[in-house]
Amino acid sequence: MSVASLVPANSQRSRATAVKSFEDFLAKKEVTLTEVHYRISKDSTGKSLFVILDKYGWFLVKKVGRQGVALSKNTVLSYFGNVKNWLADLYPQQSQCVAKKLQKMLSTLDRYCEKRPEQGVTKQAPPCTKKDIKTIISALYMHASANSDYLDAALVALVWYLYGRGSEAEQLEKAQLCVYPGTNHAGF
Repeated sequence: MSVASLVPANSQRSRATAVKSFEDFLAKKEVTLTEVHYRISKDSTGKSLFVILDKYGWFLVKKVGRQGVALSKNTVLSYFGNVKNWLADLYPQQSQCVAKKLQKMLSTLDRYCEKRPEQGVTKQAPPCTKKDIKTIISALYMHASANSDYLDAALVALVWYLYGRGSEAEQLEKAQLCVYPGTNHAGF
């Protein structure tokens, strides 16, 4: 009984699907799998492995699925992870050389899939307006029953004053801005 027979069938199917996707990527780049294996095996630094997986990762991010939309984040990360692990099993020396870079690439793909330009930024609340701030502060004042409630209202007002005017800070001229040495504060 081999170790491969102990791997669940779902894992084997997902790896096979990911490898098929990798072969589709190579076909679009007009490169054979044999050439890829040859290049990776001849490069002891792991740079070839890194470059190939980098191009494959961005291929997955840009790939359009059957429904005409980009692949989901989970699909991209699953395919990339399965191919990365498959190549790491085949070339352990090269994968050890670039393991940290590949992990960083995986987190970069994760962040990019969450915020794809064509889909807009996901899970982002609408900006808070002056009216919203006024409503929050009024509600805190009306239902205040302790000193800490008034402190909360003051903190909301302070946060709005410090961060809510970020768009106005962009319009400052350099001559109007003084940065004091040795501090993190700016004066106007």
